[in-house]
Amino acid sequence: MKNHFIMAYFGNKRIEVEMIYDKISDEIEKSKIIIEPFCGSCAMSYYISLKHPKKFKYIINDNNTNLIKLLNILKDENEWIKFREEINEILKKIIDKESYLVNTKKDTFTGWFIGNKYFSIRPFLYNTTRKIIPLKEHYPIIDFLRNEDIEILNTDGCLVYNDNKFNSKTLILLDPPYLLTDNRWYSTPTYNIYETMGEETMKNLKAKIVMIVNNNFIMRFIYKKWYIIEYDAKYQTTKKELTHLIISNIKKNT
Repeated sequence: MKNHFIMAYFGNKRIEVEMIYDKISDEIEKSKIIIEPFCGSCAMSYYISLKHPKKFKYIINDNNTNLIKLLNILKDENEWIKFREEINEILKKIIDKESYLVNTKKDTFTGWFIGNKYFSIRPFLYNTTRKIIPLKEHYPIIDFLRNEDIEILNTDGCLVYNDNKFNSKTLILLDPPYLLTDNRWYSTPTYNIYETMGEETMKNLKAKIVMIVNNNFIMRFIYKKWYIIEYDAKYQTTKKELTHLIISNIKKNT
């Protein structure tokens, strides 16, 4: 799948979504609600909507306030027009490093967006070779946000998981930051999703749970009572080859 999102986004599963979908497609069709507690670029939900237009309700959540603000802007046509015009005017002012730093302050929403949209490999570091192209009118993610039944939340992913794990109508897609990587957006002061999932008794859960994690012995040990399937993956920026795991309570994934 080509990039559906408005920017490159760390952890974007767009390259892997088709393979993941094929492994869980039967369970997707039995569901009524698709939930992404750590939505990021919404790659999985977007892909499911392509396969099943207007079939499901989607609940997408992320603890990154800037990201959720962007999703809400993209969802609203008038807000998107205003934002696109604002960003394109700012881009005209970026002609050197000094003007770049003035217009991309990390503590502002527009600064966050420009830093991640145009300098995504090393966010906010000025790159004289990077070509700055004005925002287009349309990006594929807009179709998903405006045409599907979507609820957008901005809270802790663990809370969203806990609120829905006993609902038999839901499929919960978990794509959290990898263990020991960067959990500041994805944990409460007392626990994170790995602790929450690790303590679960799989048989007690009513929702269908699918979690994507990096493959290592810690993950296999923590979730040894769950169903696990391994698949090959590759980072788009570094081209590093690796394997990921699908951790699930769906028995056919063994």
